[in-house]
Amino acid sequence: MRRKYAPAGIKAPAIRWTGPAGPHDQDERWAVARRLLNDESIATADCVAGLLVLLYAQTASSIHRLTTDRVTQDDDHVLLHLGDQPIQLPAPLDRFMIDLVASRGTDTLIRHEGNWLFPGRSVGRPIHESQLLRRLRRAGVKSRQGRSTALFALAQELPAGQLAKMLGVHLHRVHHITGPGFGRLSDPVAASWGDYLRERLVSYQAALVRHGFHGAAATAEALASAPPPEPDAPRLLHNDPEPGNFLFGPAGTAGLDWELAIYGHPSLDYARAAHAFAVHPVQLSRLLTDHGIPHSKETLAAYRSVHLLGRLMSAVTATPPDPVAAQRHARDLITKTT
Repeated sequence: MRRKYAPAGIKAPAIRWTGPAGPHDQDERWAVARRLLNDESIATADCVAGLLVLLYAQTASSIHRLTTDRVTQDDDHVLLHLGDQPIQLPAPLDRFMIDLVASRGTDTLIRHEGNWLFPGRSVGRPIHESQLLRRLRRAGVKSRQGRSTALFALAQELPAGQLAKMLGVHLHRVHHITGPGFGRLSDPVAASWGDYLRERLVSYQAALVRHGFHGAAATAEALASAPPPEPDAPRLLHNDPEPGNFLFGPAGTAGLDWELAIYGHPSLDYARAAHAFAVHPVQLSRLLTDHGIPHSKETLAAYRSVHLLGRLMSAVTATPPDPVAAQRHARDLITKTT
C-alpha cells in the first residue's frame, strides 16, 4: 500500500510477513535464545532485551522505555508487567532481570536519574531505540524476524478468546476513522458499501461456478441479492486481521500490514478476526457485547460467509490451487454457527 493513501497515524510496512516460513524461523529463534541464556560474554541488559523480543514479542520501541517499577517480586517469583496482567518470568531470565534492576546504569560513565530499566548515556533518559537495536544485532537478535516469529507462536498458544478480546477493543478504535467513500484506500469511490460488496460477490459467484463450487456460488448470489445493512459511514477496516499482523506491548496494540485496508462495515473485520483466532461466532458476539460494541448476530454471520467466500476464492485461484483449503472453506460455509 502506498503510504500517501494511509490515514494519519497509521504506519504500513513495505514487507508483509504472515508467520514463520517453516521450522527454520522457530529453530533459529530458540537457538539465539539459548545463546543469550548461556553466553556469559553477552551483557545482561542485552540478554534481557533480546529475550523480551524472542519470548514475548516485544519491540525495541517498547523495551527501551521500560521502567524498573515494571519488575516486581511475589514470593519466589519475578513478575514483569507488560500489560494488564503480569508475566511470571522463567528461570534463568528471572535472575537476569533482578541482576539488571540491581546493576542498571553501572556500564555507563554518567550517574543516571530516573528509573529506566535500560538507561541511556544522557541524564534521565532511556537508551535510544536505535542504540538498542544495534546492541540487539550485535547479540545476534534479528529484532523484526524474532518478534514476528514469537508473536505467531504466542497467538497459537494463548486462548483465542483472550486475543480476540484485545483485537475487538483495538479494532473498534480503528473503526472510528471514516473515509470519503467505500472500497480500497487507494480508490474509495463506491457510493455505498452494498455496491462495493455486491460487485465482489458477483465476481465470486461466476468464478466459483467455473471451479465447481456450486453451493458456495449460491451463497455468494444470495448475499449479492440481499447484502448486509449499510454502515452509518465508511469505516476504516484492517481487512486482514491475522495473528501475524498485530503486535501486543505495554504501549498498546499495533496493527501491521495495511495493504488490504478498505472502508466498509466494521463487522467484516470482526468476522475475519474471529475466524483467524478460531473464536466461535457466539463467543465473538458475547465479547463485543461485553465491550459495548454495536453488532447483530445476523450481520456477523453474513460477514463470516463473505470472509469464507473470499478465502475460498484465494484457495481456488492460487498458483498452484490449494484444493485442501478450498474444501475446508466450502465446508465451513455450510457449518452452523449457532
